[in-house]
Amino acid sequence: MKKWIFLVGLTAYGCSGIADCKEDAAACAEVLVKNGEACAQAYQLRQTEKKRKLCEKAVLAVADAKEKAAVPGLIAILKAPESGVPDDFHRREAAKALGRIGDPSAADALVAAIELSAGTSSDPKDKAANRANEEIATALGKLKATSAVQPLLKLIDKSQDKYVILKAVRAIGEKSATKALEDIARTDENKFMRKNAIIALGDIADPESIDTLILMMFVEFAGVSFYREASFALFQVGPASAQPLLDTMAGKNAEVNKHFEKMGGIKNSAIKAKCGFVLGDLRAQRAVPPL
Repeated sequence: MKKWIFLVGLTAYGCSGIADCKEDAAACAEVLVKNGEACAQAYQLRQTEKKRKLCEKAVLAVADAKEKAAVPGLIAILKAPESGVPDDFHRREAAKALGRIGDPSAADALVAAIELSAGTSSDPKDKAANRANEEIATALGKLKATSAVQPLLKLIDKSQDKYVILKAVRAIGEKSATKALEDIARTDENKFMRKNAIIALGDIADPESIDTLILMMFVEFAGVSFYREASFALFQVGPASAQPLLDTMAGKNAEVNKHFEKMGGIKNSAIKAKCGFVLGDLRAQRAVPPL
């Protein structure tokens, strides 16, 4: 009963200044800047309530138009704490819109909005915080914010939600994250985490990751092969991959050799075939004689 009295209060007072911006991006930006906190509260209303619909429409309009003037208003929505009201996704939607707009000035606010204490309970606050963390990580990845690398690594370490961790892994696009991503690719207990770490390493294209990527072409875990992701990642790294691949074909890669010894013996045909395909994609002339 008290919750509904509170929501009625929101309708009567907290959200009263929200106008219909009629999907005009500039007008919607003005509405959000003037009513950021009120819109955050409006998301606590029933989804059929007019004020909530107006705010949702304004957020969508500025995101579609990539309207940078809306950034301060969206940040105000993002800063408003989780309410615990079911279906209140104000922080998630604000983060998603900021990512789509792509204004680097939003990076610090997005980093500050990361909620490391979100659990995995059925509590609406936990659910909303995790979904917000997903969109925050995605937005930071789109912004390519160097200041976000360490916070995202911390989110990967602290989060209890696998979807959040996956989004954070994919969002990191800086070479300073290479070592951490290599560790995930090699040792994580979740096969999808490993795949996404390999994909992220390919996107970063740091030559320092070549040894890990070559090894992962041959690793299978929980019935899953990582060859497709690892081979493409090596292609993304580029010509620097050629010589280590040639060395692997020649039996000079101690780590790959050790991996196959554990599996029952060196498989030269598999090594030659997988390395050869990548060398072919790289158009490496040095690979012609061995192949």
